[in-house]
Amino acid sequence: MKTIAFYIIICSLSICACKTKRNDYQITMTGKCLETNFSLINGIKIDELEVKSFSRENIPYEFYLKESLTLKKSSDRPGFIKNLIFFDRPNANYYWENDSTWGIFDISVVNYKYRGSISKKSRSDYSYQKQYDIYPLAFKPNSWYLIDFIRTDLGENHREFLHVDDKNNFIFHKLKNVSED
Repeated sequence: MKTIAFYIIICSLSICACKTKRNDYQITMTGKCLETNFSLINGIKIDELEVKSFSRENIPYEFYLKESLTLKKSSDRPGFIKNLIFFDRPNANYYWENDSTWGIFDISVVNYKYRGSISKKSRSDYSYQKQYDIYPLAFKPNSWYLIDFIRTDLGENHREFLHVDDKNNFIFHKLKNVSED
């Protein structure tokens, strides 16, 4: 009887595991923090975009990079963040670094038209590459961002567009194949 109960429990757990999508990303964000249902141990990259055109799905189709900041691990300090990042205070053992001249690479979606960086900074001048304990920019209403979740515990890099609307709501849009209007 114990063996039968054991098999029923194992089968039930297997069925539940199959119903859960492996890449079910849940992200909540405000101007003060970002929280996910997956590990952020490798940090994130936030690219502010200047959008030139939108797809039929009303997400950026053609865009330029305005500003880019990456949350990186301090190699000399122990400890990791789990699934919560703060913008209004330091994240223990991590720092923000400006990466604006390097641009956006490997978007993974062929149909988007990334046109390059509009930063006035030169790649040969590393003085712009400053480090910050606190996220140095404010998220602006009516703005678009590309958020790169670097090597998540779900086994892959994950990217989503973020739109901050005129009421300061943070709305995420998964990257997908899009078409121009």
